Amino acid sequence: MGHCIQAIVTRAEIADRLQTAYPELPRVVARQRFVIFPIDAEFIDSLTEAQPSRPSDETFMLLTDSFRDFLRGLSRLGRVAYIETEYFGGTGGQGAVVYSDCQVIMEPEWRESGPINRALKMIGVKRHLLGDRFSALGLGAYRSNDDLIDAAMK
Repeated sequence: MGHCIQAIVTRAEIADRLQTAYPELPRVVARQRFVIFPIDAEFIDSLTEAQPSRPSDETFMLLTDSFRDFLRGLSRLGRVAYIETEYFGGTGGQGAVVYSDCQVIMEPEWRESGPINRALKMIGVKRHLLGDRFSALGLGAYRSNDDLIDAAMK
């Protein structure tokens, strides 16, 4: 079984403003007043209106320089995290980056585990006593961006 998502995670009030500017983004209401926006290459390419760009980091699938600039600008509204997972059959990894006030507050990090929980902590997700922030937000319920998009349609 795999897990492969690419998404922006932020507080609901920031998400409201993001969705006003980009109404085409599917919106998944998560726990603790957070919102998850699944992101794809088509959306990122639409931000630059240019030829598809390559990821600026070999481990991330979609974290291009232009998308990093977009996230940096978006963070003027408040803290935002971009997360990716790429697991299949128990192997793979995850990555995250966090922006606030147009600054990187967590550099892009890719590891087997850990970066997403660190990023979620930085944007204010609280963990349960016996769990992590990934689970507290409900991210385990979504194995792919298609799962997130299906949830947004409900």
